[in-house]
Amino acid sequence: MKGLQITRQKIVVVVALMISTAILYLELGARGLVRWSHFNQSGVVRHHIEKNDSSGPRIPGGQNIFFIIVGIASILVALWMLKNKRNSKIPYLIAAVGSSGIIILLD
Repeated sequence: MKGLQITRQKIVVVVALMISTAILYLELGARGLVRWSHFNQSGVVRHHIEKNDSSGPRIPGGQNIFFIIVGIASILVALWMLKNKRNSKIPYLIAAVGSSGIIILLD
């Protein structure tokens, strides 16, 4: 079962991937918030309300805030992986479940 062992190289690769995706999430969220704040400062308010829309109320800038929170959480889990080394598989499970949840949620 040599392939299932968590080696230092695997930890570095996973942490690098986690941090790179976290940077993308943070940039996406920050750009969206900047765009959203420019719309509000110019007095232009965008409302996308459809009569048959049953998805419920939307939080202005909510998707952008979501991406920022996911980016911060990804960095925290990556740091946990570095600190924890090979003592626990919990941060890896959290990363896998969180990534799967984001894929399902945004699908």
